[in-house]
Amino acid sequence: MKKIILASILATMAGLASAQTSVTLGASAVESDVNGQNTNRTSITVRTGVGYGLVGDVGVINSQNSTTNSTSVRQELGLSGTVFTAGAFSATVRGGLGLKTVSGKDATSYYSVEPGVNYRVTDALTARVAYRFRDAVSSGVADRSDTTRLGLSYALTKNDTIGLGYDIVKKDGAETATTFSYTRSF
Repeated sequence: MKKIILASILATMAGLASAQTSVTLGASAVESDVNGQNTNRTSITVRTGVGYGLVGDVGVINSQNSTTNSTSVRQELGLSGTVFTAGAFSATVRGGLGLKTVSGKDATSYYSVEPGVNYRVTDALTARVAYRFRDAVSSGVADRSDTTRLGLSYALTKNDTIGLGYDIVKKDGAETATTFSYTRSF
């Protein structure tokens, strides 16, 4: 799995010259419902068109618990596409495969599926509601979550977008997360 992720990262970076490529930087404040501790997250995601209306992405999320200083890293590959568009509404679906590493523990492989609906409020402002299901590939590993995702994005320019997101995560590791992001399109 690590070799697949590394090869995909290299392939995506090589495709940065593509006209449909973007890089998103994110910062999140996370409150755990399980232990009451806070976590800070940073992320980087590179997306690029891969043909047939599909978009491939590769991302890394680094989390650090502010109480214990333990860290976890998620490396994920994804593929998404628009299912339908009707006026200001569009529906998308994304599938992903990833690897989670936590300080002092073995790495865990996982998959995710995320359908969502976007509503273009204005030419610059878009609202999104989505649901993400994520689970470990191996049975008996506690990494399952059901996430409700709410978001707003605002296009500052043709190439620059800021976003605000709010996630409500249930199951293993229940938490809420507020995320601010910046996307640069090329």
